[in-house]
Amino acid sequence: MRHFLFTCAILFSFNSFASHLLGGNITWECAGNGQYIFTLDLYKDCSASAATFGPTQQISGPNGTMTLNLVSINDMSIACYNNSNGCGSVSPVGTELWTFKSSTPVTLTGTPPPAGWDFTYSSCCHAASVNNGANLNVYLRSRMYNSGTGCYSSPYFISNPSQPITGYNRSISTMAHSPQASDSLYYRFAPSLIATNTPAPYTAGFSYQSPFPNPNTNAANGPVSINGQNGLISVDVQAGTTGLYYYTTVVEQWRGTTLVSEIFRDASTGVLLSTPANNAPIVALDTTLYPQVNRNGNVYTMDALPGDTLSFNIVANDQDFSMSSSSFQQITFSAQGYALDTTWGGTNNFVNKATFTPVGPQTGFVTQLKNEVRFNWIVGNEHINGASARYVFNMRFVDDHCPAVGVSNSILQVNIKPAARIANDTVGVCLGDSITLTGTTASGNYSWTPTNTLIGGNTANPTVYTSTSGFYYLEDPSNPGFKDSVYVRVSPKGFFNLLFTNGQLTVTDSVQTTTRVWYYNSIPFNYTYDTLTPFGLGDYYVVAKSGVCQYTSDTVSITAGMSFSVTAPNIGVIKGHLP
Repeated sequence: MRHFLFTCAILFSFNSFASHLLGGNITWECAGNGQYIFTLDLYKDCSASAATFGPTQQISGPNGTMTLNLVSINDMSIACYNNSNGCGSVSPVGTELWTFKSSTPVTLTGTPPPAGWDFTYSSCCHAASVNNGANLNVYLRSRMYNSGTGCYSSPYFISNPSQPITGYNRSISTMAHSPQASDSLYYRFAPSLIATNTPAPYTAGFSYQSPFPNPNTNAANGPVSINGQNGLISVDVQAGTTGLYYYTTVVEQWRGTTLVSEIFRDASTGVLLSTPANNAPIVALDTTLYPQVNRNGNVYTMDALPGDTLSFNIVANDQDFSMSSSSFQQITFSAQGYALDTTWGGTNNFVNKATFTPVGPQTGFVTQLKNEVRFNWIVGNEHINGASARYVFNMRFVDDHCPAVGVSNSILQVNIKPAARIANDTVGVCLGDSITLTGTTASGNYSWTPTNTLIGGNTANPTVYTSTSGFYYLEDPSNPGFKDSVYVRVSPKGFFNLLFTNGQLTVTDSVQTTTRVWYYNSIPFNYTYDTLTPFGLGDYYVVAKSGVCQYTSDTVSITAGMSFSVTAPNIGVIKGHLP
């Protein structure tokens, strides 16, 4: 492990290094049967003067305190290879990741309330920062909600928190993964806390939503923003104080329309504006074959279908010279993303994984002047989760200009749409009735099966006539092999009628209808009972519903023996329609 101390001590001499915490986060893994393995990640100043953590740490939860054991220590610093002092980071100090885990699964009893369960960690103190001040307590938290689906694992951050900001480095990745591929992740800034529900103070011009130099601190700066779908923070810092900045982000884990967790991460990054200028690598994606790719700043967005092969080059150019020699800077490529292969830490079980490979004659991922890699991904049905799926890839090019390393983050966001999609997974129809299905395909061509009970099997909206329940399938003839299905459930029709016996109108109902509306001379009215004494001459009938089935009784006509009244006070309220 190498640490760069000399240059950093000059740049950040205001920091006495008495405080050593640079942030952290709390996550968990489902071990089955309501048991969880909890993880506490702590980011630490790795300078020689910083204190070390003990072998155990404690976090608090709904069932009390949990003890976690140290399992690893890793250097998270961005290295500068051309400096004789061995630069370990462009932050105020090098950054180490200390990881603590529960040695045995923890059983959580009960069910999270609507406000969720909080898991917290508290310690003093985080390193002095420009936007927060010095000697503030560190208070980490994550929140587990009731997912309705039992035990599940939380997302975990995969992006390196040790990322510098300069006048040329204008983005920070906060990307996370979810072990469940069907989850959706959304990102936002959150207040840093020093205790329960106690936000950390911010110096003038800063806030938790603008934790870095911004127009409120100097009009020369651009705004601070975070992309909610991929977690990329964008900044434009042209004027400000060189030093450490503290900030908090949260990733929301959604399962369909249910929020199941919020994982907060406190982190620190250095802003370096008093060093010699260094351009970040200039990055471009060759999307000539993909006109559907949209670009917004450093974010590229595209739609894809199962069966598509995505293949294009990403190239970074950097013609700056190294500070310590007359040679060009080294450019290093790295990547993050759930669907990637194991080279980049992919944790998926997909058969077809996304890959990055060097473009010849380049043989590796570290070069001078130009670094070019090819992205390749064969998209299949395995990558579809429900109606669609979103996959995010962070592509990073880093030079070795110490201490102001040039970093370029680019995001590729692929939205996968099914080649064939039916609007519903299950539909109901009453025996004897028909139902219309609704589908979409990529090509606009349709092939529905089975055809023996269908009319319009080559259209988007065929009609089904069937007396038995079963599956129907939609395939796009232009993309064979990719299908969606719908289950048509047929409900048997019982007996429902209106009879006139012994001077009484009586409903006979073998299907236990749940909604009824009586009609007198075609005028609807509410009446909740099965038996009605006619209140006037004319026609009576009843319309009722049970599930997907609607029933209309025979009409009973009373032509003699009654007074001519239109309604009576005890009948109820006139109603305009059947619910």
